[in-house]
Amino acid sequence: MFLDIHSVNDVHFTGKDVIYLLTFVVSLLTAWFKLKHDNDRQTDKIKAIDKKLDACFSDSKEEIMNAKNGRIAIRKDFDRKLEKASDEIKNTKENFTKQMGKMTESINQVKTDTAEIKGMISNLLNQ
Repeated sequence: MFLDIHSVNDVHFTGKDVIYLLTFVVSLLTAWFKLKHDNDRQTDKIKAIDKKLDACFSDSKEEIMNAKNGRIAIRKDFDRKLEKASDEIKNTKENFTKQMGKMTESINQVKTDTAEIKGMISNLLNQ
């Protein structure tokens, strides 16, 4: 086939050459269509994965916001309970201080009364 060719009349194709050329063209077309089909299928898979990724990102973003809001709510609730406990401790301390003051007054009064009774008894014994 690679002989010296001077004119178009010198080129001779046999049936064998035509079959080789047709087989080569069909093989090239088959490979091209197969690659195109595989490329389209991969593109569709990439688009599907991209959609799933967007959905997951959206869900995770929502869950992150819920977690942040939950953490803020827990912190606010803790602060309210801490303030309530602090107020209760303060009130208990004030009540305790008042009761201690009353007990001190009562003890002082009992001491005074005891001293008066001792004084009366010693006056009675001295007479």
